[in-house]
Amino acid sequence: MTRESVAHKATRYLAEARLTVLSVAGDSVTAVCRGTDGVYSLGHQPARGWYCSCPARTGDCCHVLALRLVTDSRAVTEEAATRLAAAVERGKQSLARAAAERQAGITRIGGMP
Repeated sequence: MTRESVAHKATRYLAEARLTVLSVAGDSVTAVCRGTDGVYSLGHQPARGWYCSCPARTGDCCHVLALRLVTDSRAVTEEAATRLAAAVERGKQSLARAAAERQAGITRIGGMP
């Protein structure tokens, strides 16, 4: 099994609506992100830079990258924008399938149809 890249995980978190931007004031941003193991506080402050309360040991975790993708135009490359659009589309399709299954009375148990 291959490990999910930081960029892929960040776009997946956005598609799954795990990031909530709480405030934007000038160059300062605060947000929360529901990660795999908890909800993390993150953001940007001019004097501090980008930060996240998650236990990642690197400077740019997937939570910060997700926030940068929606708040920092310099973070959005053509490749990242394409991945983000694809992840959002997959998320929309998944939500539509779930809604159709609910309407049809189909119940999934343990991820199995």
